[in-house]
Amino acid sequence: MSSHSCSLNDQLTLTFRPLHWYGIALKNCPATINYFSTTGLQITSLKPLKMNQKVSLHLITEFHTLKQLRAEVINIKKDQSECLYELKYCFDTLTEAAKNNVQDILQIIENSLVKMPN
Repeated sequence: MSSHSCSLNDQLTLTFRPLHWYGIALKNCPATINYFSTTGLQITSLKPLKMNQKVSLHLITEFHTLKQLRAEVINIKKDQSECLYELKYCFDTLTEAAKNNVQDILQIIENSLVKMPN
């Protein structure tokens, strides 16, 4: 997963909701974004998640908002009270047109992060 880490949390806000059985979402959970790419992201959170668990992401930038973007936990690293999670976006429930639109917005966000000064 290629990624960018230049002051992400100043430019990109993230909350997520863990999904349980039947896609029921729990309360919003805060997270710190460590890396971002068009295929997924890496976050740090106090909320415990399980491998392969689905989450619903809410990404906000100055010019774009993506709501209810599904992602799956593909890697977990525990560090005392916090956990580092690698998430991969899930496009399987989207139509082809919606998938293309979301990927275009993710690409625009990624491109804007590349241009940010360190």
